[in-house]
Amino acid sequence: MLRWRFREAATAAGLSTAALRSRGIRTIDALEKLIAEIGDRCESCGKSAEDVDQLCVDHDHQTGSFRGILCRACNTGLGLLGDAPAGVAAMLAYLERAEARTLAT
Repeated sequence: MLRWRFREAATAAGLSTAALRSRGIRTIDALEKLIAEIGDRCESCGKSAEDVDQLCVDHDHQTGSFRGILCRACNTGLGLLGDAPAGVAAMLAYLERAEARTLAT
């Protein structure tokens, strides 16, 4: 019963049970605590589980430690930017330069 409740709750939140378990979230209580803290939204863009195709369990690729919940688009984008603050900062700087050029013309 508990296993079913865990799977049902994870599915309702748009999360993979295997991904949750591999990141140390193994019980319904831990999952409910996570959802209460984070909500059923992407921590980056704020879209709800109902508005995206899937929420992903984000983790540090070097340590494997859990970082949070992201929608698939944000999780993919983060990975393509090198999964690091430096990559995100470089893209932000690029966008700010491009916007400044556009406003100057």
